[in-house]
Amino acid sequence: EVKKGDKCLDVGCGVGVFTKMIKAIYPENEVWGTDISGQVCKDNTHENPYINYRNLVVGEKGDLPNDFDFIFSGELLEHLDNPEDLFTYSYSLLKDGGRFLITTPHTDRIKSNEHVWEFDHEDVEKLFLQAGFKRVRFIYLENGEHMLVIVALGIK
Repeated sequence: EVKKGDKCLDVGCGVGVFTKMIKAIYPENEVWGTDISGQVCKDNTHENPYINYRNLVVGEKGDLPNDFDFIFSGELLEHLDNPEDLFTYSYSLLKDGGRFLITTPHTDRIKSNEHVWEFDHEDVEKLFLQAGFKRVRFIYLENGEHMLVIVALGIK
């Protein structure tokens, strides 16, 4: 879903798997990552200084631009006390026509004591639409992965 020239953000980037992948595929793309762990951001920046990492929690803007073409958040939604915040936050950082892609476990198919919420497709679509996204599209992964993980894309 990422295109050449996109300004990209990974919310809850962790060790930076997505950010590093995008930079490797599209070296000219401007890539940002945020994470709650300051140490993770410091380590990521040391490893790849061409990616902009920031120690921020969902909802904190810091010095992030608000004209992203593409925002990704993988396996974060189910950990948030207020999951709707991720959608309104991302919506506010996207330019018109921007895309927000999330992944989250499908209902209780991936068990973890760290999960605060369980979501189905209807829940995810509602979160996108309540935040103001115009369209929502679900992506069904091959090999049965869609049975475990919801992948959804919203367009601002």
